Amino acid sequence: MTSIFTVTREDLYDYGRCPKIVAIKAYRALNAVSRGYAEERRVLEPATVGKIGEIAVKLTLQGVSKHETLSRITHSVPQIKMNEYLAQIATQSVEGMDEIRKSLKAAYKEVTIVGRGEGRHPDLAGTARPDFIGLTKNEGTPIIVEAKDTARESASYKFQAMFYNGIAEKYGVYLLQQRLEGEAARFYPRILKSAAETVLVYPRLASFTVVKEKYVPSDSISGTYGGPNSLASVDACRKIDVEISVRTTD
Repeated sequence: MTSIFTVTREDLYDYGRCPKIVAIKAYRALNAVSRGYAEERRVLEPATVGKIGEIAVKLTLQGVSKHETLSRITHSVPQIKMNEYLAQIATQSVEGMDEIRKSLKAAYKEVTIVGRGEGRHPDLAGTARPDFIGLTKNEGTPIIVEAKDTARESASYKFQAMFYNGIAEKYGVYLLQQRLEGEAARFYPRILKSAAETVLVYPRLASFTVVKEKYVPSDSISGTYGGPNSLASVDACRKIDVEISVRTTD
């Protein structure tokens, strides 16, 4: 929870799973205890792995060779030279993206990365920042491309994709950092406001998922829990109740 005074995409996802999750997060935020010392930095930061995935997705879809892609990743993430696990992740990501590119070609003929995206819901804190905006060759329509260089898929990723689709259709997503061809801009920055779909790309898993459903908070927030847009559910809340019961009796 970023703040007890604002709502984020993550809070909406947790509310959809079970409102008690948000309540617990708010309680922890209000009753946080200062540790008095700096937390130890994790050996492998998720942001580092995420950066590897983003570069692999971008360069592969731009037609850069596997060897050159791996070389650029190593240059951009120098920790790879000193961490065998990171090096393995980079190799798996590049190899996986090569397979994904072939599958995407069958589905869309071709996906060209044209820039990054940014949008926002007027009532929510922060901005929605999809990794990339791509254009498909078969229809020339924009799609959102989100890189997830994780070892497994997650329901929260699908919710994120649905959220992006809802923002794009109702409020629009700005296309940023246009791609250049020679000295001329091939695509100019503009707002994309239309029905959208998001492609969740998992480089290490060599797979991708196309999400066409959308989620717009203002349309469904009052009926999120237990309603037609409910992500969860009574079972999730029961698990929370059990956890609370165990902690209070210990």
